[in-house]
Amino acid sequence: MMGHYGLGGAGGGGRLGLNNEKNYKKPVQVGKDKDWKTVSAGGTHTVALKNDGSLWTWGLNDFGQIGNGETEFGKGVLIPTRIGIDNNWVSIYTGVYHIFAIKNDGSLWAMGANNGNLGDGTFNNIYTPKQIGEDYDWLSVSEAGGDESFHTIAVKKDGTVWTWGNNGNFQLGHGTPDPFYNKLVPTQVNLPGM
Repeated sequence: MMGHYGLGGAGGGGRLGLNNEKNYKKPVQVGKDKDWKTVSAGGTHTVALKNDGSLWTWGLNDFGQIGNGETEFGKGVLIPTRIGIDNNWVSIYTGVYHIFAIKNDGSLWAMGANNGNLGDGTFNNIYTPKQIGEDYDWLSVSEAGGDESFHTIAVKKDGTVWTWGNNGNFQLGHGTPDPFYNKLVPTQVNLPGM
């Protein structure tokens, strides 16, 4: 990607990264940098990676989802802001009120609103990137089902599937008959034939 362009739309809380809260009907370049690698937009905020492996966020920060250690309801970070000093981020995923990111060592990190779906064993919001577990073999991660389901699904480098969070509709795939059998840490799904 040569530069990052906001897709237009609602700019409330600074989620477009344009140093204002205006709505736009057309794409507008975010800042002057032209070294963006990838971007992921959540419900209220945005996360991006630069070619140098640095992690950048902007938008609303009601639950710490920006990862800058602060939170203030209804206020946002209006421009892309670097998170930490690490240059080893390789992939990102943004949920409605949270972010997951994977480093080049295969470690999984999270920040933001925690309804049991961040995988750290708690319901506490995370205000700066926090490593989830001690594994170093994560390949990809995604929230499955949106803001009402509060569950996460991920794949490790060996091809195994892992889920955690709310199981109100049996969405974790563990075959447990109790729909309230939630998992607060990543738990492997035993798929048929495995």
